[in-house]
Amino acid sequence: MEENHSYNTGGRVVAGLVLILFGALFLAHNLDIIYIEHVGRYWPAVLVVIGLVKLFSGGGSSRHGDGLGWIFLGAWLFISLNGLWGFDFHNSWPILIIGWGISMLWRGLYSQSHVLTAEGQRHGN
Repeated sequence: MEENHSYNTGGRVVAGLVLILFGALFLAHNLDIIYIEHVGRYWPAVLVVIGLVKLFSGGGSSRHGDGLGWIFLGAWLFISLNGLWGFDFHNSWPILIIGWGISMLWRGLYSQSHVLTAEGQRHGN
C-alpha cells in the first residue's frame, strides 16, 4: 500500500515538472526568446511516453488500459497536428469517441473479470 502511495506521489512530481518545463518553453517561444516551432509539433510524444510508462510499470489491466489511453491520445494528437494521412482536428475527432468507447469497454471487461476471479477464489474454484 505504501509503495502505491509513493509511486502516485512520484508520478505527480514528474508530471508537475514536465508541465512547468513545457509552460516555460512555450512562454519563452511566445516572448521570442527561443524558437521551438518544429519541436512544438512533436510534444504529443510526451503523452505516448507517459502511456508507455503506465503500460510497462505493472499494476494490472486497469493501469494497462490507462497506458493505452495515453498512447492513443498522444498518437491522435501527433497525427492531427502533423496532418498525417490527411487527418487533422476537423476530420479526425470521431476517433476520440471510438477511443473513449474502447476505454469504457476495456474497463468494463476488466472489472467484470476481476469480479468473476474474486467470486471463483471465494468459492474455491
